[in-house]
Amino acid sequence: MKLEADGDLHIELVDANDNKPGIVGAEIPPGQIWCEFRKLALSWTTQKFPLSFGSSKSLTVTGNHVVTVTGKAFYDVDHAPKDRSNERGKPFKPGYAVWEVHPVMGMTR
Repeated sequence: MKLEADGDLHIELVDANDNKPGIVGAEIPPGQIWCEFRKLALSWTTQKFPLSFGSSKSLTVTGNHVVTVTGKAFYDVDHAPKDRSNERGKPFKPGYAVWEVHPVMGMTR
């Protein structure tokens, strides 16, 4: 999980049964409409509150959390992981895309 300098909260999701490779990102923007989703996600971390930061900050997630996330599918090359684990190969190189749920419109445990 990463809190971006602009306030966006990024969560890397994997298959709960570990049957499917890859990562799907979920982005929860700042703002009151997303407050409950942000509270739930941040409750999984070791972060102390109030939260203050000047730049992007990685957050440590404790335990495994099985959730269902719904929202808009968004194709975003800017949030691809550094290890290129979601790379699609040619013809998409060097810019390759990552699918995100952006914004998160529902999240349940």
